[in-house]
Amino acid sequence: MMKTIPPSQVCFVGILLCMLLSSCSEGSDKDAETVFESNSAKATNATHQRQDCPGPRISETSSQSQVVTVVLETSLGNIEIELYPIKAPITVANFLAHVDGGHYDGASFYRTVGGNDKPGNEPPPVLGVQGGLLEAYFRSGGDTDNLERSEPPLPPIAHETTRMTSIKNKYGVVGMARREPGTATSEFYINLADNVALDFGENGRNPDGQGYAAFGRVSRGMEIVESIHDLPTDQSNDYGAQAGEIINDPVEFICVYRKSFANN
Repeated sequence: MMKTIPPSQVCFVGILLCMLLSSCSEGSDKDAETVFESNSAKATNATHQRQDCPGPRISETSSQSQVVTVVLETSLGNIEIELYPIKAPITVANFLAHVDGGHYDGASFYRTVGGNDKPGNEPPPVLGVQGGLLEAYFRSGGDTDNLERSEPPLPPIAHETTRMTSIKNKYGVVGMARREPGTATSEFYINLADNVALDFGENGRNPDGQGYAAFGRVSRGMEIVESIHDLPTDQSNDYGAQAGEIINDPVEFICVYRKSFANN
């Protein structure tokens, strides 16, 4: 969502900040389908979700489906997210692979950005919350040991810009956090404003001008997202570039699953 790692910290093997470039070609339908099938297979083979979460965790939805809805059961209530696989096939396939593999079960929303008493308002300002698998990494202030101890569940993906997908970072829209283009994996954010600075363009928040890949939007539960953003954060300087952004008590993802499985 925004720059989170000091430039001197390179050679990461971890999830969000892996520096390997994806071998997928941006904008290619064939590559998107390949990524969808590959990540789906990995998700099926790597399932580790809690036994009481809805299932089975297999990818039944084609990458050509119009909309796929995912439910995030959190400790503060449920959030539903509509994903757009036709507009953002690579990014949606990646997110669904994490969902279907159970990788988000037990993860959390751990970071807020922007607000009256929080960082993020420096030009250009943004407003949102971030979640995924890297709470321990961010809580350690960017300690690479906390990142490298965990094997990434899935490889990084090619970057789908907002110019390619036509999905802008507006209020309620969900996007992928990243460092360099082509390094996004598990970490995502939800916009709490029309964050134009996160879109493709020269005036964006990231100096590379590529913006952040948006791929869905919250269709139900934005009041939960708002309440997450209002949670107290640690105001110490223990978290490096994330000082003042890390939530004192992260909001746990209890179960994350496709809505079609909820009533099975």
